[in-house]
Amino acid sequence: MNLATKKHVGTFHSVDTVLYKITELGSQGFAENQIYGVSGVDDMIAMLEGETEIVLKGGNGNEHVKDILMRMGFSKQQAEVYFEEVKDGGVALFVEDEQFDSNGRREEMDSSAEIGFSGEQLDGQNHQQQVIENTVPRIDTRNL
Repeated sequence: MNLATKKHVGTFHSVDTVLYKITELGSQGFAENQIYGVSGVDDMIAMLEGETEIVLKGGNGNEHVKDILMRMGFSKQQAEVYFEEVKDGGVALFVEDEQFDSNGRREEMDSSAEIGFSGEQLDGQNHQQQVIENTVPRIDTRNL
């Protein structure tokens, strides 16, 4: 059983940029079978298949791509965020990110404590927790 978690390293919108980032990750010690690419467009996957040996997943279909991301270990909210980045042709790259405790044993990811791009805590697997769609703070300017 693979207890490695996936770490998002970026979302890219051109084949050349994706290939450059894969080369950069290789120089950091990641093997191609430790790098995963997810796209919401079949054409982007087809263009990359002949150029690299990374694990490529995705395709057309919103729920299909979201399901792939959730099977990679991300929460539903994270899968939604990454899907929004790749639905129109972007490629999200992930690497295996093994985490170890103080005794050298692998730890599993605690998705309930993950922090999103905005710095707010993302929801975990708690389905009773309210997910706020718009996280941009609003300032009341009516009395200025």
